[in-house]
Amino acid sequence: MVIWSLASFYLNSEIVGQLYIHNDGSLTQNDKNKLKKFFPSAKIVEQSHVEKNYYKLNNYFLVKQVRVSNISKYFLLKKLIDPFLISQTDYVLIIDSDLLWLNRPVKIEEAVAKGVKNSLMMANNTKSFIYFEQNKKLADKLAAYNSGIVLYKKENFNLEKLTKYFKKIDFNNFKNKHFIEQAGYVYCLENLRKLPIEKYIIKPNLSQEIIVKHYTSPCRPLFYI
Repeated sequence: MVIWSLASFYLNSEIVGQLYIHNDGSLTQNDKNKLKKFFPSAKIVEQSHVEKNYYKLNNYFLVKQVRVSNISKYFLLKKLIDPFLISQTDYVLIIDSDLLWLNRPVKIEEAVAKGVKNSLMMANNTKSFIYFEQNKKLADKLAAYNSGIVLYKKENFNLEKLTKYFKKIDFNNFKNKHFIEQAGYVYCLENLRKLPIEKYIIKPNLSQEIIVKHYTSPCRPLFYI
């Protein structure tokens, strides 16, 4: 799926940048060889590469502790923290492997051309809640984002706010494992805006105006139809 998704992105986008493919631990050597065949300049990120960059979190002890200690329970924390640690550029574009790109992502290209003054994320069709201590949960307006696409300038990735987010999280509520990184982005990114929901879609049927469709579970098999 990742090869098809990335191919569709490059066929439709004029964005040029270093491609990092984060290994979730499931990639075999054969998988890596295939990825390098289709994307020879790509860098495949292993856990060892991330660990070498933990020093960047030395002033944010809780963020570092959460990343190091909670991965077995909250695997999606890798998606939230690792791109910030690994990227060598001023801004970061994160795209999931279950996205099918159908047209040129003009909104994203314009944001990159202007230096990514605003952070961008997809919009959700439904609310995706995270639960905090003291029976509190993420506000409705913050639960309406989706992390299938995330674009931000590094200076807008606010580690102080991320620290406050982790202080509030109920890590004993395993409902949080599904959206912990999504809410983390919403909580910590400065100048956050939604991509147009009618063009960057999750649920609606395809049309000629659609830029990208995010095939989230349980609809992921439809990616191939």
